Amino acid sequence: MKQLMTSLAIIIAVTTSVLADDAQLTSQEKRARRKARMEARIASEGGIISKPNTGNFARIVNCQKKVSTEFIKEVAAQFNSGLNIYIEVSDLDASTTNPFELAEFAMAIPRTGLATIIVEDEKLPPILSAMENGWAILNIKHLRDDLPPKAVYELRLRKEINRAFAQAAGAGLSFNKPCVMEPVYKTSDLDAVTYPVISPETMNKIIQACNKRGIQTFVSDTYKNACEQGWAPAPTNDVQKAIWDKVHAVPATPMKIEFDPKKGR
Repeated sequence: MKQLMTSLAIIIAVTTSVLADDAQLTSQEKRARRKARMEARIASEGGIISKPNTGNFARIVNCQKKVSTEFIKEVAAQFNSGLNIYIEVSDLDASTTNPFELAEFAMAIPRTGLATIIVEDEKLPPILSAMENGWAILNIKHLRDDLPPKAVYELRLRKEINRAFAQAAGAGLSFNKPCVMEPVYKTSDLDAVTYPVISPETMNKIIQACNKRGIQTFVSDTYKNACEQGWAPAPTNDVQKAIWDKVHAVPATPMKIEFDPKKGR
């Protein structure tokens, strides 16, 4: 009992000391300290890793030359920060402008669950979607008919890539503002949309549709937890190796199960 009371006294003293020390820090310093503690804990558990994708991708297929693939990847990364699904941007140099053939080619790319196809065409509407088939075609030609400044044009692109991607997944108009899926019937309506990304309501619809089409959401965890759950890759540094060896170690005296004739097992 005396030893227990001594241990408790030490814990209380240390905790009180830490709290007293924290009380003297500014809010910014407290946040920095908490961040440092969290980073230290994550580092001690082998860092953060992502579970490999074993399913399909929500694919954005670039079939035009006006807008770079790098810009499209940047937009995809932006809206995927909320979705956390597996998105891949691909180039497709197709020999046809037929929208249905383009959709067929895009969906034929291995591991494609959804396809958002970006084209520049004189005849197609701004967005042509077939949600039950899992694709949408975004025609960016109309976005520069009025020769807008570069910043206006790029903002229109961001909004329309979001909108086409959502429509490929079957997420229609959203009347909960603000959301990039507000009703848009002309370019001025698009410019009037103040929120250039997908809202949480629409995100939930997209995630559900993606999961149904074999597109998984990200799973990220510490290397230690990944080892314990059985999906961690081989270690790449000494910290991860120590965790790997500990989790996969065979007990020195494995438990033996012996037959008990009285119990019949």
